[in-house]
Parts: sequence; structure tokens; C-alpha cells
Amino acid sequence: MIKGINSSRYISVTPSSPTYIANGGQSSGEMRYNTSNQSVEVYNGNTWQSITEFVNINLSSDAETAIQWATIKMQEENELKAKMEKYPTLKSAYEQYKMVEALVYEDDKVGT
Repeated sequence: MIKGINSSRYISVTPSSPTYIANGGQSSGEMRYNTSNQSVEVYNGNTWQSITEFVNINLSSDAETAIQWATIKMQEENELKAKMEKYPTLKSAYEQYKMVEALVYEDDKVGT
């Protein structure tokens, strides 16, 4: 399982526990996480070679945009949560809004 993804024109993946990323047919280019030496390895067609340096993976502009959007949304949600804790009336209004929203979406599903 992936524990974290960081992005700044690349992705850094941190496994939550040592596991193989890919394991099996040993085709050239396959990757795995070796739990014995705790390193990522790539199969070159003959042998598994450890990757000893950071590897950068370029993201498409769509992926970068999605990550930026998700980061902004998480920040907005955290700010809203903090405001709702400070202002109970805002929390009550938001809960009522979410209930009405759910009813409207349910009504739209039934009506189609």
C-alpha cells in the first residue's frame, strides 16, 4: 500500500510496508521492492539491479493539474472544518445543505 505521494514535477512513492511492486515473469523493465535489502530493483533482462538514486517520473500536465486541485480542495476542506468548529451555526447550516443536496441528487436519480 502506498503511504504517501509527493509531487513537484515528479512523484515520490513511499511504501507503508516492504512489499513487491511487481513480481513474476521477470520481463525486462519490471520493478519490485526487495524486502531483504529494502531497495527498489529493476530487471534488465538478465538480473535484478538495485536503484540506488532517486528516480524522477515526469507527470503529464493533467496529472499535475489534478494533484494541484486535490491539494487546494484538501486545504479548503480543512479551513471549512476549522470554521465549523469555531462557528456552530455554520456547521448546522452546512449539515442542512448537505442533507438537501443528497435529497436533490436522490430525486434526480429517481426522476431519470
